[in-house]
Amino acid sequence: MALDVYGKTAPSGDIAVLEDFGGSLMVAANQFLWYSRPYRFEYFDSIRQVIPFPEQITCLVATNSGVWVSTKNKLYFMQGSDLETCNLTQQGDFGLLRGSAVKASSNLLGGVSGISAIALSDFGLVQLSDEGTATLKTQNYYHPLDADYAVATISYENG
Repeated sequence: MALDVYGKTAPSGDIAVLEDFGGSLMVAANQFLWYSRPYRFEYFDSIRQVIPFPEQITCLVATNSGVWVSTKNKLYFMQGSDLETCNLTQQGDFGLLRGSAVKASSNLLGGVSGISAIALSDFGLVQLSDEGTATLKTQNYYHPLDADYAVATISYENG
């Protein structure tokens, strides 16, 4: 008898964030990143489609070339178009606050093309590029804060 791992619903528990990437739904539950089969948001493989992280995930941001994953104290970039074969690298010794990431076109945030994001960390604003680089934008004149979550938005103005 084979172990039935397909057709399971998304995990329950402390769901931090939901994000979509390459047709898959990503669910961050505690320190695990689960992802569905492409374009089958109700199908999760509880053995093969889960990526463990060392601590609770606080933020997910999908770009054209990969996915940013943040825990409380670390920032990672999963580069590649396929979640099963992507390259995971640590990009920072800081985490992002839950709910603080806002995606926008890279050219609005000083990039060339693609999707970038701005998020809040304990050290100020962080720009997350489509290419997988994280830049602390306000580190030199920002006083660290102690918060668990934030709510963010971008407002476009002419002129």
